[in-house]
Amino acid sequence: MVIGSVAKPVATLDDFKGLRLRTNGKSTALLAERMGATVMTVPGPDIFMNLQKKIVEATVAAWEGHRGFGLVNICNFFTESDFLPPIYFYLVINENKWNSLPPDLQKVMEDASGARFAALGGETEASISEEMRKSLQVEGKAVLNFSASDREKIDKVCAEVREEELSRMEKEGVPDARRYVAEFLELMKQYETR
Repeated sequence: MVIGSVAKPVATLDDFKGLRLRTNGKSTALLAERMGATVMTVPGPDIFMNLQKKIVEATVAAWEGHRGFGLVNICNFFTESDFLPPIYFYLVINENKWNSLPPDLQKVMEDASGARFAALGGETEASISEEMRKSLQVEGKAVLNFSASDREKIDKVCAEVREEELSRMEKEGVPDARRYVAEFLELMKQYETR
């Protein structure tokens, strides 16, 4: 995920304090609040206008979201932040409809989704990220990363929030939450290196 801001960069952990930050989900909101931001909920199509009117000072979105919603035209600073959860996409089908499909069609759908679909999504996002970095640098816009010391502090906050959320899910009876999160984090490492 990327934090886009108009007037000033979000370049240190201290920059979150009091920042009116549009987030894109519960996990991101929890992390942003813990780091001192004032979380704002704004639908994707309204982000540009909210930045323009200074209702929000910064926003969290994938690179594709920054491009698709025109945020690259208003934001001057982009801070890459792999500690923020990515956006999830789900492919779902009614169970009765699925069961009514012939096995060969089920196989086609399974082959075009699941781990293969997730890998394609990761590769696509990595490609878009590289393209966006180059394009923005040509335009003279800043693409930033957090320092190692801020990253260490941020990772600690992430671990605390993740543990709290996993404990909450376990209390609610969500099976295998820890296993899924561990697999997710491992996949993120795999795609971060590309």
